[in-house]
Amino acid sequence: MGRYNQWGGPLWVPKVFNGKNKVFWFFAMEEINDSFPEPQTVMVPTAVQRTGDLSALLKVGANYQIYDPSTAVLAAGRITRTPFSGNIIPSNRLSPIAKNYFQYYPLPNQPGGADGTNNYLAGAVRKDT
Repeated sequence: MGRYNQWGGPLWVPKVFNGKNKVFWFFAMEEINDSFPEPQTVMVPTAVQRTGDLSALLKVGANYQIYDPSTAVLAAGRITRTPFSGNIIPSNRLSPIAKNYFQYYPLPNQPGGADGTNNYLAGAVRKDT
């Protein structure tokens, strides 16, 4: 919904200036408030992924292998790490703070890709003010 206002008229300041039929002022203002549906397809963690089980991603490709950051070893100028067995992060290694954040993420509401992409359709709205 838009609103368009115009104000104006002769310039008159009592006992100082009388511009009747001589000097006019004009002011215009336009205000627009619009909302447009703009759904977005995004990725959210699945219920299984929230437990640290990322094993399904290995079926997509080896580039989805996750590594244990605590096993970093520097050798010949390169850092190597040991992969998590089965691509599953042990539950005792999951941060309680990070697990608490999952309550703010919705669960997937559509199948998505094999790698989990595009598994949530968000009913977003774009607003112009």
